[in-house]
Amino acid sequence: MASKSEAEFGKLADEAGLPANIKKYFKVRGVNSIALFAALADKPEELNEAILDPLQKGFEVERGNTVKIEQLDLPIVRAKFRVLWRECAKREGLASLPSTAAAPVPAATSSAGSSKSSKELPPGWWQMKIAEYESVVVAGAHRKFPQEMLLGAESVLARMVNEMKTLQHTAVGLQEFVQARFFNAAGEPNPLNSARKKSRQGLTVLTVNEENQLEAEPDAPWYPKSSLAFIDCLESIRFAYLLVGIGKEQAVDVYVDWWIRQVRSRQQKLDQLRVYWEVTSWKIAIALRTKIPFEDVTSDLMKDTQALQDAMAREIPIEKITKKFYRTNGEKIFAKTPEMNEKGKGKGKGKGKGRRFDDYRWQPYQSQGAWQGSWGSPWKQPGFGGYTQYGAYYQQQPNGGIILKPNPRWLAEEAKAQQLRERPRSRSRQRRQQRPARAQCDLILLSFFDGVGSALIICERICQEKDWQWRALVWETDEDLVKLTSDRFSNIEHRGDFDCDSVGKVIETLEQLDPRHEARIVIAGGPPCHDSSRIRQNPPGLQGEEGSKAMRFAEFVRELEATWNYPQAILVVENVVPKNKQDVRVLETKLSASAVVADASDLGVISRPRLWWSRIPWQEFSNRRDRPVDVRWSTYQGVPRASFVQPKDNLALYDLGGLQWPSNVTKKGETLPCLTTPSEDPCGRSAPKSYKGKADSQTQARWLNDGRQYAPWHYEEGNLFIVPETNALVMAPAEVKEQLQHLPKGWTASLPDKQRHRALANGWHLGVAKWFFILGLFAADPVTKVAALPSPSRELSPLGSRALEGMARLWESSPLLSGPGVPVLCEALDLSAIDDMNEHWAAAEFALHSDQTRPLLEPGLDQWLPLWKHWKPHLAEIRKGVAADVRTLVEEMQPEVDAWFQNLEPHVKLAYGSKTGTCTVKVPVIAKIAKMFGWQDDSLFQEMSSGFPLLGHINPGLGWRLRHDERYSDPVDLETFQADNFQYVQKKLKQARVDPFWQTMAEEIAADVKAGRMEGPFAAPSSWSKETVALPDYTHTAELLPAPSCHEHTCFAFSVQQVGSDGRRKVRRAEDWRRSGSNKTVNVPDTPAYHSIEAFIAVIRALRHLGEEGAIATWGLDHESAYRQLPVLRPADTYVVLQTPRGPTLWRHRVLMFGSVARVWGYCRVADWMAWASRCLLLTPALHFVDDFGAPETCPEADTSFQYVQTVCSDFGFRFKQSKAQPPAQRQQLQGVSLTVHKDHVVVEATRDRVARLDNQILEALMEDRLTPTQAATLAGKLQFVAQSLFGQSSKASLRPLHQRAAAAYYRSSQTGWRLSPGLRSALEFLRFALAVQKPRKVLFKSEDRAIIYADAFFQLDGKVVKIGDAEDVHWGQTNPAAFCNGFGFVVKTGERVWYAAGSVPYWFLRHFCSRRAYIFVLEAIAQILPVLALQQWLPKQLLLFMDNEPSRRALVRGYGRDDSVNKLMQVAWRFFEEEEFRPEWQRVTSSANISDKVSRFDFADAENMGWTWLQHDWEAELLRLLNAVKEGPLRAKG
Repeated sequence: MASKSEAEFGKLADEAGLPANIKKYFKVRGVNSIALFAALADKPEELNEAILDPLQKGFEVERGNTVKIEQLDLPIVRAKFRVLWRECAKREGLASLPSTAAAPVPAATSSAGSSKSSKELPPGWWQMKIAEYESVVVAGAHRKFPQEMLLGAESVLARMVNEMKTLQHTAVGLQEFVQARFFNAAGEPNPLNSARKKSRQGLTVLTVNEENQLEAEPDAPWYPKSSLAFIDCLESIRFAYLLVGIGKEQAVDVYVDWWIRQVRSRQQKLDQLRVYWEVTSWKIAIALRTKIPFEDVTSDLMKDTQALQDAMAREIPIEKITKKFYRTNGEKIFAKTPEMNEKGKGKGKGKGKGRRFDDYRWQPYQSQGAWQGSWGSPWKQPGFGGYTQYGAYYQQQPNGGIILKPNPRWLAEEAKAQQLRERPRSRSRQRRQQRPARAQCDLILLSFFDGVGSALIICERICQEKDWQWRALVWETDEDLVKLTSDRFSNIEHRGDFDCDSVGKVIETLEQLDPRHEARIVIAGGPPCHDSSRIRQNPPGLQGEEGSKAMRFAEFVRELEATWNYPQAILVVENVVPKNKQDVRVLETKLSASAVVADASDLGVISRPRLWWSRIPWQEFSNRRDRPVDVRWSTYQGVPRASFVQPKDNLALYDLGGLQWPSNVTKKGETLPCLTTPSEDPCGRSAPKSYKGKADSQTQARWLNDGRQYAPWHYEEGNLFIVPETNALVMAPAEVKEQLQHLPKGWTASLPDKQRHRALANGWHLGVAKWFFILGLFAADPVTKVAALPSPSRELSPLGSRALEGMARLWESSPLLSGPGVPVLCEALDLSAIDDMNEHWAAAEFALHSDQTRPLLEPGLDQWLPLWKHWKPHLAEIRKGVAADVRTLVEEMQPEVDAWFQNLEPHVKLAYGSKTGTCTVKVPVIAKIAKMFGWQDDSLFQEMSSGFPLLGHINPGLGWRLRHDERYSDPVDLETFQADNFQYVQKKLKQARVDPFWQTMAEEIAADVKAGRMEGPFAAPSSWSKETVALPDYTHTAELLPAPSCHEHTCFAFSVQQVGSDGRRKVRRAEDWRRSGSNKTVNVPDTPAYHSIEAFIAVIRALRHLGEEGAIATWGLDHESAYRQLPVLRPADTYVVLQTPRGPTLWRHRVLMFGSVARVWGYCRVADWMAWASRCLLLTPALHFVDDFGAPETCPEADTSFQYVQTVCSDFGFRFKQSKAQPPAQRQQLQGVSLTVHKDHVVVEATRDRVARLDNQILEALMEDRLTPTQAATLAGKLQFVAQSLFGQSSKASLRPLHQRAAAAYYRSSQTGWRLSPGLRSALEFLRFALAVQKPRKVLFKSEDRAIIYADAFFQLDGKVVKIGDAEDVHWGQTNPAAFCNGFGFVVKTGERVWYAAGSVPYWFLRHFCSRRAYIFVLEAIAQILPVLALQQWLPKQLLLFMDNEPSRRALVRGYGRDDSVNKLMQVAWRFFEEEEFRPEWQRVTSSANISDKVSRFDFADAENMGWTWLQHDWEAELLRLLNAVKEGPLRAKG
């Protein structure tokens, strides 16, 4: 029935002429039937409010796709909606349709009676229903109906009763009963009751509606903002349902209880739940109209988890507060809104004096979800005049206009502000100093929970550097701290508790401080962290008494920013990293900010990991070359972590007052633990559970002697300061703690001692905090706009201008980003902070596998996708126009290119010169296009013009992530390198070893000399011990060129042998830049970014997620010459010797060569620009893996993408190999991997040729029992792409020995022979086997289901049961762990069915994993693996597994651990997962919340009570098969 109803409604929408995006809007809103659309409204105005108004503001139907009706189209769309509405109402037989014709007037009595019956309960109905409810006896007593839950809401009940009779049901509003009733949940008078509110006010405010009629101002809408308020609404609806008899009592209780569980488990999604209630309430109403029982429709709603997940994923936009007044001194004053400017031109779109809300300071954070909209004017009422209650006079003019005269007080304030605005401005400091004090405010700080004034110190230092004037409003309740900051700062105003302040008063103060609205506003806050601290056993987080202050602070900021006339503030908010990561998301949403972790341990002295919410656009920041500091990214407990690149603290600069640093700092190089507050309890604090059993006896004694004032780890010997005279150990005094926090010494000296320590522990580390202020101000400054490049004369494109110019305008406000971007907070529901077992089990029902979440794209592709979707119908025309404009631009700039080419260095000219002598690579054109579209790396074009450096400092890539190792951070200085290299050359010349393939390499060098890429042969420098010879085999190499004047860096050529798929050897020339020491001079901070097969799959998934259901094709291109097309900076750095039978030959490069580390950075930066330009100019999702380019796209758009990428890049001078070009196809080969796109999935498999080549190389290494570091690096590089694309985690343990062998060249002698170790041989054998039996990997676009698996294990030690999650804290003794009594258990839920089982792992299995670490891991891993082995035929492919041992979880996720036997077990397990196409994901669960805990200890009472199914299985046989696979290896175990 549902599908037929939807089809009929869709047909009517088509007949009304509604486009597809409007129908999608209906679907998202849940309007999918004729009956529902007809019941939406009783008159056209209600229809406009329900359906049309959201479209005027813009409604996001899915991520990146917003439907918005422009003003020009509004009358037409409104008419289409009314046509559809009238037709739907007609079909449903509704008689109350509005009509322009006069309708017969019914009898007055019937009309009155009808109206009365729908608003009043029938006589005696209330008493009858109450008596009926209370007649039920429970536990020997009559139950009591809570009448106060509904008393006062009789009109709502009357409507429901009338709807039950007429079957004209409407939705029950979530807040209807709570707002109408007389009492609140506490039994007190209800402040939300409208009659009570009006009686309190004693006045009625008149406003003008959209029809220009006077009406009473409606009450401000109220929505539940807390879980308790939401549940109160649900409870009142429960009793209303029961009283009216809308369904069976059991069905009502089940449905409302289900909703309460959703609220409790999704407290950060209350806005989404509120909207979802409205949708489901209408679905219930429609079903009841068609006589579907309440229990049936609600049962279907509760099972529709996909609809719930979609609703939870949708962002609810922040609504602007539309009132134009604020309260001050008991009187309401009109706010100065953009509508009331002196020019009278509406919303300030002209060159008015005030700032608009699209001010540049809004721009940096638009991508973070800042609200959009404009202030609406309430003064549009013609036809009357008079005074408003605020003293403003309004009068209609004959032309329809309105004159509005504000009250005198407003006029006085506006006159003062106007005088300041009209005062001439001057840039000079002398003129600035003559201004009144109030006009000199450049920055205003709003500091909440101010404490010791850390934010004040930072702002003062910044303003001193910038020569700014600043003021601050401070909220702090501690009198001693208030006095501290008042004594230190004269330009601050203390305002006490922000809960007692008001938004209106704050705005009034801001108006006085900065009437021009020119100051930058900074909001800083550090809400109390006690309720989120991980030191507490069960921290309540945002639900706690102290934690809730953070929520109230966020609401205060939200209301403040929605009311004032300032741009969005610069925000800096700090707190501890909470156990519940959902608290992070809640505050992100409330503050419209993003959270990152920053830790003072980066400065090398003290650890202080803290969460920082800010509006810094981190993704855009990574692409800014003018950024004030570099940031290194990682993650911390799943949250992105920012490490600011700055010098570490100098310990010698600390004033320790005669103390010595703790030994952990001086001897071990560790950081001190984070400062903690002294205990509030005189008896001290207890040790955290995670620390129990870890303290030695001396630490324990010191902690107890000090009254357990601080966390026990502060009392460890290595963390205590030393008194030199006595070697006594002491805690850090307050003066030292101040310096540890980068505060001035003595800053808190005025505080009592204990409070001083508490304040310092609650304060910020200034060395970290300052960067959030600096970067916030940096992001708020406008980016210098680049003038648009005049496009060649041609016809207009669909962009409304010439194609190139129009495309540049698309990216003008937000230039396309490059690089992988910064990490993002994981979208998957994190349940790790839930400690209650039943709560965790209920919440897991809504946890999603990553395959069920939206695909994550790099920032540039995230920007590309919505533009591509919008312009998709015109892409062919746009791309054709852009390509033509680029070609014309190249032709017009040819004189400039020629002049540039003639001024190049000779070797650069030869690198870019064609056979005809003309320039091939048009760098001036490339630079101009880059500047036009906002590329941030100008140094790239300078190096393309002068050459790329190969030694010393190398410029980083744009948007690349910084390295975490120190491989290239400590380079050898060039003087030392030259001396070492000279000795190396003399040694090699003396050895005079001729490579067996020297002839092949000589032919290749001769060809490069002829092509201009190399030059030579050269005579040897006079300092060399051996003369060089020419290469007489070729005319152009038969004579020696003059020798270098002195020794220059030189390396030696050697052959690299590869085995092709046909079994033949192929020889390539390589140069020993590593052994010659050249690569040791390189200094580079980052790592090049590549696009693996996963990037292609992510784009394909994103297209499907966007609704693209048609065919998707992928194309591929290979860059011709690649890095051999790019010049070097200094050819003298590139000498190479080729040993021949006649003697050594000396050559020199003009272009980048194979073997140099620096050439990878140089070329990848150019390749990044090529992909970036393709995205900007042609809107194609170009990806690249080094010099292999490709893109997935819908058909036929992929065809034009493939065509014009080649055309445009060719015009720039970058050509692709036509012999290797791969036109768009649904099955495509990428780096030896075949990618096939289907409608609902992609298939990844290795090509036969690539498998054969890799197998030959592995077999050769196994037969020769030898693998050099160079060979290992080459093999690992080729296997990396294929293995990870196909095998996932099982390949990681096998690739690790290859990477270790490749790195061994840096610390092992080359004389070792490089024989295969047992581990390396085992890894090669496994990889060869995996390639031979590889099974195509299938990736689904949409996964409907996933299994939930809880597993746990234990063992007994000295008669005590030890859980695996607590095994790190035990003392093992001398017993072999394999002999311990143990047990495992698991609970598996899939669909509606739940299995459970338990068992023990026998000694004969465990004795093969004897180490303690291996024993713990194996027990935990067995508990995770066995349920999948036993239930594989019943399980879906997506698995969500919970385990309570974090080291084991990390090892399973990585695919390898520290123990060889463990690695073999993981290899077998992962191989099984991959062969059966399972996609497991592990989450951490606390031991107390692990529902399999009792099962693992053979306690099945709860499982039996819940009706779970016992899984009977032969576990010993399963373990035997598993052990054989581990012992024999997968190659033999397969058989």
